[in-house]
Amino acid sequence: MDKTRFWAERLYVNSKISSHIYYAKKDIPEVIGIGENEEDPFLTDPYLEENLRKMYEEKRAPVLTIEDGWVAYMAFSDAENNFYIGGPVSLATDKEEKSGLYHYRRRHQLSQRKLNIPRMSIMKLAGILSMSLFSLCGLEISEAELMELSRIETGKKSEIEGELVNYKFDSSENERKHVTYEYEKKYYDAIKRGDSDYFKGPMYDKLHLYDEIGKLAEGGLKQAEYMVAAGLALISRAAMEGGVSPTEAYAVSDVFYQRLEKCKTQKEMYQLSSEIQRTYVKMVQERKKEKKNSNYVEQCKDYLTQNFHKRITVEELAKQIGVNRTYLSGKFSEQVGMSISQYSILIRIRAAENMLKYSEASISYIADYLCFSSQSHFGREFKKKNGISPSEYRKQNKNIHFLSKQT
Repeated sequence: MDKTRFWAERLYVNSKISSHIYYAKKDIPEVIGIGENEEDPFLTDPYLEENLRKMYEEKRAPVLTIEDGWVAYMAFSDAENNFYIGGPVSLATDKEEKSGLYHYRRRHQLSQRKLNIPRMSIMKLAGILSMSLFSLCGLEISEAELMELSRIETGKKSEIEGELVNYKFDSSENERKHVTYEYEKKYYDAIKRGDSDYFKGPMYDKLHLYDEIGKLAEGGLKQAEYMVAAGLALISRAAMEGGVSPTEAYAVSDVFYQRLEKCKTQKEMYQLSSEIQRTYVKMVQERKKEKKNSNYVEQCKDYLTQNFHKRITVEELAKQIGVNRTYLSGKFSEQVGMSISQYSILIRIRAAENMLKYSEASISYIADYLCFSSQSHFGREFKKKNGISPSEYRKQNKNIHFLSKQT
């Protein structure tokens, strides 16, 4: 018997660890430790061997690796490029292993037949790998060095890892569903758009099947409370992206959190959840409307500035922008603090100031060019803004302009 087979048999006899040996000069691997009535994950899932070999080739060093926090393997190669794999080995407790086996079988396409997974610590498996490397490759690598090489910490598995394994098992056993990320994203985007119609459709109904939220707590009341609280955090941030100010969004969420604390039944909490959605959707709609109104006003100001030398009525301006005349007048006055006519006069007075400074055009020409009804009308509006007549303004600013040129 050659030393390779002797190693594999001793490994199984003493530790119950199955092994796969992929000879460099043979197409079919030799398998030790898996009986006829037992399943072989390396046979049902070729990617398992491929991934372990890839890990080895990336580092060109022995592999000690853990899958899903509880299943371990070791792998290495000798000088003749024969590739050795030992495992799977369980690092879990009975309860964790029961939970983890379901996912392990699904991942590696295994049925419910017998599966050989001996249980031991990761440090013991590292010791077996150390002895294997010395026996087959003549390499002296300690357990600690192998653990460091594989970046495995020797401490107890974290509490969250164990709880996660148990949760996955419990969810699969009870066929507990969970809404997909796609549905959550569409829901988030609907809030951001202020799309009230979205919540009347089937997508809304699908998202709010409360038994598909996932298990957030043991009791139904606590489950509902956590669900509403998580939804409130999500919705408020979506509303902020939709244009609601953070100060306003946070203030409203604070009020809802206080109301949630006072809810006594699941029904009250679900009703509050619906109110939260409606409130934030309405807030987003109002902000978008305000922005749209602001855009109308800005378009109005831009048009008046670009056409300061033309006679433009409010009706013509409203038609040009595409809104109702009364609506435009009201929004303009509300946001700018003066009427459209007053703003038009202000724009034309500013243009007149520049013409008086930098041109030789007569005051009557300027009044006519800027569409004032008469020169006297122009004079009155100009003096109202500047406190002096157009001729006085020209006289004062012409001198200043001339002196600045001379210096």
